[in-house]
Amino acid sequence: MQKIASLLITGAMLASILPVMNVSAAYSGGSGTQADPYLIGSISDWDKFREHINKDDDQGAGEYWMLTENLDFTNSEGKKGWVVPIAQYDTGRNSDNPDEYEDPEGTAFKGNLNGNGHIIKNYEINATETEYGTHGAFGLFSAIGGDAVIENLGIENVSLRMGADHIYISAGALTGAMIDNAKIRNCYSKNVSCKDDYHEGSYSNTGGLAGSMYGTAKIFNCYSLSFSESTGEKMYYGGIVGGIYSKYTSIQKCYSDTTIGVADAGAWGNWWHLYYPNTTELKWPGKYWNQGTPVGYIGDDYTPTVDELKAVPDNLKSAFAADEKKINDGYPVLKWQLAKLIGTADELIAAADEINTDANCGKGDTYMLTADIDLDNREWSTFIGKYNYETEAGKPFKGIFDGDSHVIKNYKVKGAHKEMIGLFGAISDSAVVKNVGVKNVSIIVDTDGVWTTAGGLVGGVCGSAQVTECYAKNVTMDITNYKVAGEAKNGISYGGGLVGKVQDSGLIRNCYARNMTLDTEEVMFEGGIAGYIDGSAKIENCYTDLYIAVSDKSTRASVDNSYYLGTPPWPWNNGDDSTYVYRGTQVGSTLELKKLAPTLGGAFSIDSLTNTVNDGYPVLTWEYSARSLLGEGTADMPYEIHTGDDLSVFATYYDNTAGRYFKLMDDIDLGGAVWSVP
Repeated sequence: MQKIASLLITGAMLASILPVMNVSAAYSGGSGTQADPYLIGSISDWDKFREHINKDDDQGAGEYWMLTENLDFTNSEGKKGWVVPIAQYDTGRNSDNPDEYEDPEGTAFKGNLNGNGHIIKNYEINATETEYGTHGAFGLFSAIGGDAVIENLGIENVSLRMGADHIYISAGALTGAMIDNAKIRNCYSKNVSCKDDYHEGSYSNTGGLAGSMYGTAKIFNCYSLSFSESTGEKMYYGGIVGGIYSKYTSIQKCYSDTTIGVADAGAWGNWWHLYYPNTTELKWPGKYWNQGTPVGYIGDDYTPTVDELKAVPDNLKSAFAADEKKINDGYPVLKWQLAKLIGTADELIAAADEINTDANCGKGDTYMLTADIDLDNREWSTFIGKYNYETEAGKPFKGIFDGDSHVIKNYKVKGAHKEMIGLFGAISDSAVVKNVGVKNVSIIVDTDGVWTTAGGLVGGVCGSAQVTECYAKNVTMDITNYKVAGEAKNGISYGGGLVGKVQDSGLIRNCYARNMTLDTEEVMFEGGIAGYIDGSAKIENCYTDLYIAVSDKSTRASVDNSYYLGTPPWPWNNGDDSTYVYRGTQVGSTLELKKLAPTLGGAFSIDSLTNTVNDGYPVLTWEYSARSLLGEGTADMPYEIHTGDDLSVFATYYDNTAGRYFKLMDDIDLGGAVWSVP
């Protein structure tokens, strides 16, 4: 992967301008918020990070950190350096009832760490008896818990070693234990070994990423290569996780060249799309799926050959790509390993400058977000990919921009005459903008004689470019110097909440726009998804609470399976004598629009009933994914309904219930939610 150069203020500079030392000055920048995380750019920063967590009563809960450099712990002798785990935890597992803890004690990291596409490597962990007991957890983190998230991080060349006799440890290269609702996503480990030839101890659980999982912990979009379990006495081990001890855990879309992990008795979890080669030897306790015992290795029924795994199984393609650069000996890589990564506002600005000065306009390159970005209401006038639709001059963006389920917010797009403007000005050729949301966007035209094509995300989608699985919320268009006819005036020719204009053979698919404020006096052609659609362009599987798009009646452009709520303004109506029409299907009520998730297709999900992210309107699955219930639907393992969200998923998506079993697992309080799908 490559990092976009940024204009970060260093810790030394901060120290010189701040009158009082604060926490952020102890790192390479940042204030610890989601929009402005603490920046870790050195081993010294990492040590301060550990010290902060180990002294913090909340163990980092609600705070954010981001790596800006790779961290290499190699010591002065050229060997792996010793690393002390962050936090200290003892699992104290109750072997008679693995869903319960037997006085677990200690601390766990509860914050958010974004590796930002970087690697931590060349270290050893010494597993010893903890002050809490003999079931210690060891790794880069002893344990992660609460609502902790660790993402976009690579771990390489790690040794886990016994440091005392007669202990029973849970060890993983990234974390010894995962508890509560902790998550690991978009991470990998390589060359992790468990050594036990130093002391007579016992590994209870060892894993390439995590030693053990409890509670509702989750791992998804991860892989492990070259994991080596210990040669002595051991219990459970796997390339991703050693032992799984709760039926509420979830592991999805992961692979390993050894094994995934072992589920203990009664620990049926939410496991989907887990792969290891069919040549893998499954030692005791054997394969879980076929053996019919309550303990065993988890994985899909289908185990691919090595060549099939290297070709990337279809169910992994959303997060993984083929190893084009041969960095994994042919095994799939996470997409961020092949991309130019953008994790801060400065890096986004640097990426825009790089693309706009590139002779190829980004063609052949992939840019990927690793975090949400708050532009703090700054004016955005550079536009990624520039194009003047009057002179047909400019350099539209021609690469791939993958938001990777992130959001860019709070910016003001400044108008320019006959320009296509937005976060992206214009995209063309086979460019793709995907998996990104934008919100709180102002389109500003405040000089005389300006007409422009404007969108909250993209000004113009040209050529065969695509915008897929994106959204725009809270977009306004403000023409402050609008003049009456006969005098100098300015305005917006084509204005859309998401896209200004889609033309040629451009495509907008699986998108939505909400809360648009577009003034018809100042915007000639307007729509929630696009202001105007022309040529042979297409809009598919989209919705808006305004209206979809305007087009000429004679155009070949099409709008399919797309829905709107608003009433189109005069004079752009659907009458027989009108030259222009609003495309799409109008629905009769807000409630009808909110019920459309199943109609819109697999890219959409219902909004959460109990923790809504979109006021009850359909969401893209990357915003909130609750499409699958736990269980198998059999009499012995029924689909499980634990929450109001589960109940709504059951009502919405499980149409064919014949022969399937469902079980209500808890009391459910819907808290006054509107129940719209019987």
